[in-house]
Amino acid sequence: MEPTNNEQTGGSTYEPAVEFALVKLKANEDLDSIRAVIMDRFNLGETELDEVMNLATSQYEHKEKKV
Repeated sequence: MEPTNNEQTGGSTYEPAVEFALVKLKANEDLDSIRAVIMDRFNLGETELDEVMNLATSQYEHKEKKV
């Protein structure tokens, strides 16, 4: 069986939430506000939220270093 796209990218099922967080990070919004909106909008618990924020932050920092 072929791996799904999520399996190939490390199993992240939080891509929409990560993309949302990236947009908010680029807009320099407050981290607590971003976390609250993501938790509510994507119905995530603390653990999932932490994973989303870690993914988004690392992607954001990686993109900023390239610019």
